[in-house]
Amino acid sequence: MEREREAEEQEQEQEQEQEQEPAKYGGEDVQPKRAVLRRAWGQVEARGFSPLWVRLLSSRDALSAGRAYQVVCQAAGARPSANITWRLGTNILTTHTEKVRLS
Repeated sequence: MEREREAEEQEQEQEQEQEQEPAKYGGEDVQPKRAVLRRAWGQVEARGFSPLWVRLLSSRDALSAGRAYQVVCQAAGARPSANITWRLGTNILTTHTEKVRLS
C-alpha cells in the first residue's frame, strides 16, 4: 500500500510542467510541451516531448510562382510524433504529401 502511494506521488511529480526555454526551429520559437510518464502493461512511456531536431531540406535556389517544388521537413525525437503544418503566409497548405516513418 505504501509503495503504491509513493509510486503515485512520483508519477504526479513527473506530470508537473517543467519550465524550459523555448527551442528555436527555423527562427521560430517552439514551446516544449510538458512531459508525462505513463505506465501501461508494465512498461513506462514518455509523452509530451518536443522534437529533438527539425530539418528543412530543399534546394537553396530561388523559387518561382506557379511551379511545383519538393521541400522536405524532418523531425525526430518527439513523443507523440511531430505534427508538421505547412503554411504560405498565414494560409495553411493542404496540397502536400505526408509520410511518417517510425524508427
